[in-house]
Amino acid sequence: MSLVFFNLLLILSLATFGVGGKEPKPQRIKGSEYFLSITGGLIQPTYNIYTNGYQEGYVAITEFKFRRTITGKPILDIAAWNDEDKRVAGRQSLSSLVKAVTVENTKVKLDEVPYVIFRKYEMIEMADLYSRNELGGKLKSFTVTPKDDYWWMRYGKTWSFKATSETFRPRGIREVQVRLRKGRYETWFMLNKA
Repeated sequence: MSLVFFNLLLILSLATFGVGGKEPKPQRIKGSEYFLSITGGLIQPTYNIYTNGYQEGYVAITEFKFRRTITGKPILDIAAWNDEDKRVAGRQSLSSLVKAVTVENTKVKLDEVPYVIFRKYEMIEMADLYSRNELGGKLKSFTVTPKDDYWWMRYGKTWSFKATSETFRPRGIREVQVRLRKGRYETWFMLNKA
């Protein structure tokens, strides 16, 4: 009985903390110039996408993971950087990379994703700009919808908004929720139903 308990404990610790040791070498994403490594354990893995920057070695482009809502629906939580730098990106869109990795490495159906948490510096800048102009500089949560013509247009011009719209075409984004979490802004793109 103690051997069974030990094995269960080992599996649980590997699922929670990941496998220790050297970080795995990124593997090429099928049909792409980009590379993928999966970190973070079995329960909630993080998909790290790199490009081979030749002299620079592997250059991080983005990372994402799928969380779950209380009802079990998958939420795409994505952090993007270096994606607009033509030296290291631009050969393939973020949306096609996310779709390729999701289909190949997960059981998630993108049609079931109700919203996307998008972590990118331009989203923090937009939230700060909105706060200064509309909230008198107060730090608080807010929502932008198509009825907010000017701010909807401003958000619609950001790379993050365009990349999310492309990933979830033809559904599109119905509103942008900006939430204040521990003194920092988080941008949630709420999607139309499939």
